[in-house]
Amino acid sequence: MKKIKLLIIFLISIFVFNINVKAASANLTVSSRSVYVGDTFTVNVNMKSAAAWNIHVTSSGPVSGCTINQADATTDAMDTSKTFTATCSATAEGTINITLSGDVTSASDGNAVNISGSTSVNVSKKTTTTTTRTTTTTKATTTKTTTTTKSVTNNSQTTINKTTTTNPKTSDEKIKLVILGIIISVAFIIIGFWKIKKKGK
Repeated sequence: MKKIKLLIIFLISIFVFNINVKAASANLTVSSRSVYVGDTFTVNVNMKSAAAWNIHVTSSGPVSGCTINQADATTDAMDTSKTFTATCSATAEGTINITLSGDVTSASDGNAVNISGSTSVNVSKKTTTTTTRTTTTTKATTTKTTTTTKSVTNNSQTTINKTTTTNPKTSDEKIKLVILGIIISVAFIIIGFWKIKKKGK
């Protein structure tokens, strides 16, 4: 009976152990599958459940950078997850091919698992939109007319009109004096005529 119980426990332990074992893995991703000439993008390797790894990323085509070479192991010999990244720069039109290779090992089973993968990125030329700006400059033409006036000086006699203004009061006094003189003269004539007449009688 004891042997049967031990066998059952052993089988259950093996079953549970197999369920909890996680195989090491790694996959390849890029930040963009379509870029322009001169653009940059990133390539990532996402590693999971590995205590040791030997990962390589290579590229071909119109690209610079885009290379990953990572070979290491955890210090505690326990599984871990990591992301390895490289920056790529598209240098010309065309297709960039990126390849993943290597192996990862899990501490759970100690087996090295080969990894592989590939992806591509299309590179195209930027379309340049040319905006033509037409500037019309209107120049105002100013016509400057210079009028020259010649002054001709003629020798001419200048007639100065002198106006004598008579004071009305002075005129009235003169008239009165004249009248008074006439009256006196008439009076003398009458007196003289009267004396002559008287002598004649």
